[in-house]
Order: sequence, then structure tokens, then C-alpha cells
Amino acid sequence: MRRVPVCLDGWSKTNLSASFLGISVCFYDPVSAKVRHVVLQLAQIEHPHTAAILAEHLEKCFQEWKISSTKVLMIVSALQPMLEAT
Repeated sequence: MRRVPVCLDGWSKTNLSASFLGISVCFYDPVSAKVRHVVLQLAQIEHPHTAAILAEHLEKCFQEWKISSTKVLMIVSALQPMLEAT
């Protein structure tokens, strides 16, 4: 497997009882000659949304999918706490 970009996105809203974290990867599939975007995990996350909690979810996802951190090209997220988690 080549190195892949990992995308993180979070959803929460004031007064909402739950928050979620989505983790996905993008890669080129040479068999189909197409770019693939695969959702690896969509998990409910607890409050507060600290860098440590987000990093824990990311590490668990990598372990479940057997993705070595050396295979991660970059982590893309629009949310500052998520960037600090890496």
C-alpha cells in the first residue's frame, strides 16, 4: 500500500446530545483505474473533544484497519483540535 491522506471530520451542535468523528482515506486503485474515497470509521465521541481523545480514536481506527502510521501521507481536517491531535 502506498502512503494515503487521512481525512477527519467532526459533527456536533450546541444542545445536541451526541457528537461524531468520521475518518476516511483516499487512494488510487490501479485495478479499476479510479480514485477511491473510503470511510474507515464513523464513531460517536465523548465530550470534551480534546486532541487526546481524537488521537485515541484515530489510533484505534489505524489498528483496526492495520494501517501503519508510516503509511499516512498527511491528515486533513478543517478543525484545529483535530490537527493538534496528530
